[in-house]
Amino acid sequence: MIHQFVSKHRAHALSMALFFVGLAIISFTDTWWPGILLGVGLPLAIRQLLLGRLYDCFVTLIIFAGIFSAFSFSIRKDLLLPIIFLVSALFIVVREFSESYQHIEAEDEEDLNHEIEEEQ
Repeated sequence: MIHQFVSKHRAHALSMALFFVGLAIISFTDTWWPGILLGVGLPLAIRQLLLGRLYDCFVTLIIFAGIFSAFSFSIRKDLLLPIIFLVSALFIVVREFSESYQHIEAEDEEDLNHEIEEEQ
């Protein structure tokens, strides 16, 4: 896992700006389907990359770009779509079992605060 490049707030703002730029381009070119797949997928991937979640970024790109390609270039959807989803699932499982879970103090503090709120 790479380190976070920007704060969560800034990553969210940048991804929303990219989303609206994508919507503007889609509106201007009038290519709603499958253009909306890239208009949604790219900002999500950029946000995950900025937050240092490289695996999540890669999975998002595989899913959205793969589906976009399947519909744009007349690729056999009955073969490509299951492969995209299976590869994505495989990446998620490998990520969960290969990375050692490291507790971050902020997460521990947040969990403790949540438990205190539940008790009250």
